Amino acid sequence: MTLSEILKQLPETDREIQAKEPPPQNAEEQKRRRRDQYPDSWGSASKFTGPDPALARKLVAEVFAGGRDRIVELIALLDSPADYKPEYLLHCLALLGTEKDQRLLARTMSAQLGTSQARPILIRELQSIGSDDAVKVLAKYLTDDKLCGDVSRAITAIGSNAAISELRKAFPKSTGKCRVTIAQNLGVLRDMKSADVLRNALRETDTDLRSVAGWALARIGDAQSADALIKAADSAQGSARAKATGSVLLLAETLAMQGKETEAARIYNHLLNTRTNPAEKYIRDAAAKHITVFML
Repeated sequence: MTLSEILKQLPETDREIQAKEPPPQNAEEQKRRRRDQYPDSWGSASKFTGPDPALARKLVAEVFAGGRDRIVELIALLDSPADYKPEYLLHCLALLGTEKDQRLLARTMSAQLGTSQARPILIRELQSIGSDDAVKVLAKYLTDDKLCGDVSRAITAIGSNAAISELRKAFPKSTGKCRVTIAQNLGVLRDMKSADVLRNALRETDTDLRSVAGWALARIGDAQSADALIKAADSAQGSARAKATGSVLLLAETLAMQGKETEAARIYNHLLNTRTNPAEKYIRDAAAKHITVFML
């Protein structure tokens, strides 16, 4: 069975079915049909009914039977946004393939990722596979300025030990926006093993990196970073001060959740005693509330 024949077996959308119907004679029905075909509001896109699971598995097996060349052929069709079927079929491959099939799919998508116009789709489907093989493929692009954002989000969504490890390994090799993005995602994943390198990042010249590294350390709950985060917040002005103070508060909250109440109380007491500006009353109120909880 050719790829074209496989794609034809996928169900049609409601609009494709409607387009085959004879044109209505009634003027009102004609107007309604045009509105349905060309909607102007969010949520009114074409509707698609997925194939029967047994059919989907049969079509997936047919594609994988064609090996790498058929997958490459399918990926090439993704460059045509007018046809949803290649994208849908690729998603079926990612979800329904065997472990061996998914390894082949991951390797094939890896080879295409650098040149395909459909890179966001390939990254999304590697995320759908979610295996260590898929993580390794994605990790190759963590230092790529064009792809690091999408790739980092996909790896973070997978969230496995392998995913965290790849982000951690990529951070020292990264620069610019990729470095900031990886730092943020290490914080999202609360990777305590990254605390040392993130702490070093607090001394770098990139203000965005310092800010994000501080937030990440606060979310991780790195008590050793408390003095550095407090110093940064105390010396900042305007919106930067508010943002840095937010990280200090987050660190205290994280430490309290980890049962490190003494370390958390020290931070709250500092904020209570130093945030004397009326505009920062909300900081004092938050600190006082948490200290009261410790005293109960």
